[in-house]
Amino acid sequence: MCAWRPLKIWVTETWPNLVVWKVPKSVRKGGPLGHHGSKAVDIIVGYALYLLVDSGSLSLTVPSPVRIGRIWDVTLWICVAVMAVGVNVALYLWSRFCRSNREKVDHKGVAEMVETAQGRDLTASEHAYYTFMALANAICEEISSRGLWRWYYRHIFWQEDSSSSPWASNMAQALVFGLWHYYGIPSGWTGVFLTTIYGLLLGYLADYADDGLFLPTVAHTIADYYIFAIVARQKKKLSKD
Repeated sequence: MCAWRPLKIWVTETWPNLVVWKVPKSVRKGGPLGHHGSKAVDIIVGYALYLLVDSGSLSLTVPSPVRIGRIWDVTLWICVAVMAVGVNVALYLWSRFCRSNREKVDHKGVAEMVETAQGRDLTASEHAYYTFMALANAICEEISSRGLWRWYYRHIFWQEDSSSSPWASNMAQALVFGLWHYYGIPSGWTGVFLTTIYGLLLGYLADYADDGLFLPTVAHTIADYYIFAIVARQKKKLSKD
């Protein structure tokens, strides 16, 4: 895992120079997927390293990091719905009352993505685009955090104390997920706290879905769409308050 970050950085900076087509501006400049699509690179590199280190014996104690999991469970879908409503309310309250120093810490890629859509209603194509970007971002972050990092920490903690492995690994991935979002939306240390709690809930959702990432990705997509379509576009308006 020590090779994950340096290899990710190298691939992120190198791949645009190797492709024959023109890389879209939204990918080159940032956007929700990061500079040069770094979040997508992150999961590709991370999963490749997982395949290299997993000889097959690890899966006997720690499930695979990328699984669809349990889907057809009404209780889990109710959890997704409750989480979606709760998270969107929390995002609204944060954006309305706690959002400060936004020019320094808000996600610049998201701000640029919604810049031309502020102060007016969204078109159907913009709704579709934000939905697609929300899904893409959710897939990348869920595979990375609830998938690969959670798998890594579970394996580490399993060696120390198998009984504490699930909750300890969930807490560890949530802390990393929260710190990762200091420059996200929500941002700053309040954002880190809120996102850590959110990452913890998504981790528990994955646990109850038989270590599946499908339902956490659905919940994450709903939250990201709300961020892109509503919260991020409130920026100019809130700056006048």
